[in-house]
Amino acid sequence: MRNIEIQIVNRIAELRKSQNLTVTQLAEKSNLSPSLISRIENYKISPPLSTLAQIADALKVNVSDFLKGEEESLSVMIHKKNEKYETIEKYGKKFLIPFFDNAYRLMSPIIFIVPPDLKEIHTMNHEGEEYMFVLKGSLNFMYGRDEYVLNQEDSIYFKGHVPHGTYNLSNSPAEVLSIMTSRQNLHTGITSYSFLRDHLDENERPVHSKKKT
Repeated sequence: MRNIEIQIVNRIAELRKSQNLTVTQLAEKSNLSPSLISRIENYKISPPLSTLAQIADALKVNVSDFLKGEEESLSVMIHKKNEKYETIEKYGKKFLIPFFDNAYRLMSPIIFIVPPDLKEIHTMNHEGEEYMFVLKGSLNFMYGRDEYVLNQEDSIYFKGHVPHGTYNLSNSPAEVLSIMTSRQNLHTGITSYSFLRDHLDENERPVHSKKKT
């Protein structure tokens, strides 16, 4: 279990006890089983966002309240070049994520690598806004029905609610810095990373494959 997940579980237990609720009472209020609440509080399972939302409603708080106090550690965060990234491989790409454990923030920086000759496009959409800067190589970017070619040191800024995706028709990998605003997503910055890690199939739409011209 990750540090951020431990913090959330501890906060749930803290709020439950402050309201003088037993595990059984919280389970009844949230329409969950007592055994599930007990397993969550004993770090046996990591609750999905839907379960966190049910618990938050039962405790009459927002999901973001489970992260209370996290913002105090946001004054300065440094990721040194020799430190490991949280790595997620999805859609044929590799996502490198610094500051994974500190989710209470407005911006979510991600570096992703698009391998050469990747023609399949998976579009996604999300709340907030996003900025991309091409660190190396060139990248093909689809935004709604529009398509763009972004070369090294090109950048783009866009609203996240429009379906968008990337592919690569070149012979070299592309490396891109992406920064998303994220607190709008279900009241907490953790959602942007959960979106990549636990993305639902109905929101993952392969549009088509591109051919080199």
